[in-house]
Amino acid sequence: MANENLLTTVFAPDWRAGNSYQHHLGESLQKLGVQVEYLSHYRRVFPLMRGMKSFPDKSILHLHWPEAYLGNPGQKLYAFRQARFVYDLTLACRSRALVVTAHNIYPHNYPRTELLKQNLKAMYDRADTIIAHSDTAVKELSAEFQIDSEKIRVIRHGEVPELIRNCPQGKMRHPN
Repeated sequence: MANENLLTTVFAPDWRAGNSYQHHLGESLQKLGVQVEYLSHYRRVFPLMRGMKSFPDKSILHLHWPEAYLGNPGQKLYAFRQARFVYDLTLACRSRALVVTAHNIYPHNYPRTELLKQNLKAMYDRADTIIAHSDTAVKELSAEFQIDSEKIRVIRHGEVPELIRNCPQGKMRHPN
């Protein structure tokens, strides 16, 4: 449980097991005096809203990979999860700041539907700050989702070793 007296950032989803990025970012923030928590106890229907109830109202929700809350294409509840996303995010952030890291312009392996684009645009519109990996990504995000580039901050990321090992022929393709 988070300490009410410290600035708390809640990372969602908790995907540290397959990608060291969150772990290293969390360590860096902790060195600056930020309490870092990971949203890992998901509840049905509105997982973001219900999960954030465990944290102080003044905590920051840092959404890394929205696809964790958008459902998986081909599953029975995919359409429902797509439809609930904006409501869930809005309820989760009623009284707290939202930071979004745009790891990709669109999630990998998702059909580029109008509903997906609307969900992502609503997320970016609601975000207080958006983190992108490069100046090129800022331009692409701004153009695709009509985001004011002043809202986007560039934090460059190096290559993540476990992702490179898992890519075919050891090559990592960067979308930006």
